[in-house]
Amino acid sequence: MTAPDGDTMVYTPSAALPAELLAREDMQRALQEHDFATVFQLARRHGISFGKIGASCGVKAERVGRIARDLVRVTSYDKICEIADGLRIPGHLLGLTPRPWETTQPRGLATPGHSNSEGTTSPVPKPGERLDSEARDWADDELRRLERDYDLVSSSMLLAEAGQIHGVLANATVPADSEGTRAVLELRARSALLMGQLIWDASHRRDGGAAGSYLDQAAHAARHSRNRDVLAQALLRQSFIPLYGTGDNRGALIAAQRAVHAARGLPAVHALAALHVSEAHARLGDRTAAEQHLREVDRLVEKADLEPGEWNGRRLRISGSVYLSLRRPQQAQRILEEAVPLLEERAKSQAIVVANLALAHLRQQRPDEAAAVLHDAMDLIESTRAGGALTLVATASRELSPWRGEPWVADVHDRLFTLMAS
Repeated sequence: MTAPDGDTMVYTPSAALPAELLAREDMQRALQEHDFATVFQLARRHGISFGKIGASCGVKAERVGRIARDLVRVTSYDKICEIADGLRIPGHLLGLTPRPWETTQPRGLATPGHSNSEGTTSPVPKPGERLDSEARDWADDELRRLERDYDLVSSSMLLAEAGQIHGVLANATVPADSEGTRAVLELRARSALLMGQLIWDASHRRDGGAAGSYLDQAAHAARHSRNRDVLAQALLRQSFIPLYGTGDNRGALIAAQRAVHAARGLPAVHALAALHVSEAHARLGDRTAAEQHLREVDRLVEKADLEPGEWNGRRLRISGSVYLSLRRPQQAQRILEEAVPLLEERAKSQAIVVANLALAHLRQQRPDEAAAVLHDAMDLIESTRAGGALTLVATASRELSPWRGEPWVADVHDRLFTLMAS
């Protein structure tokens, strides 16, 4: 596809709208007119949910739906730019100046040595070349962007791009100087950690083997680069595989304790690891130890003066899961209801909380309330494809079986089937 001036259209693999949709004449006309009502309608007909669009451009799915349904014209320049940036729509298609993220090559797929329109060379090295400082800066920027997107965007949407960046880092030659060597190893550790997270989430917590392999790589590179923060995070993520996947709660406890040990002196990671130690104890039925570690988290957060707004949501999310495991659903419900509004900026975590809230209602024999909450959870899952939340929704759906004759249960099962099939 070409731009109006004849240049090759900017390739953006992270775009929420596929190239073949952007190439349509009606889509290009709607973009030129800033007619996002039509843009969203065309995207929906192409099988792209309003939730996915909203997650990409920072607009709630209900707002996207209202724009499409009521044919609301977006006129604010700032809002047009915000949507364009979120959907990664090249500026020339909107009649705007090029957006800040636009390049002449795909992110993570730039041709080594390719000269762009300004005559500069892509920072992406050829296989076997050394990662110079420019290439390291490029990789760092790309990883930071993907790390930010992780909590908001479907992991399957990020996986290919993250894999391309990881391949560049894995195949490049390490610089000769010690500072450059350490910097490359740190980038490899972060990249492998992200790959482990994405594979685990995209596989709906089933592919522990591949996720664990990347997490092992992350831990190995972090040790050699002496990056204790990434090492502790990799060890903690390794504990998720037995905790949420295989059901080996004893193994999960041991792995989470290793992460706690590695995170000494790193308050944020230490507190997060202690939360999962608490959850492992709860799954083993040890209420005393579980609550002891929850109190330890509170002490760590207070002592280190960590941001309460960031930590309260996380603490409540895990605490709710702890009390569900301890068969105290009423207490879990109170905690989870408090957590929901605190996690609006972390959609995947919020989806897990809402799914657990449905389980809390079910375990108090309130199936109608559980069904309503399950629909809320599935709304969130539609935009994030959060693997952990989908697993919990499937569990809640099975626990609705005593009421399977009720029409609202059939609605939940039908929607879940559609969600999993898509």
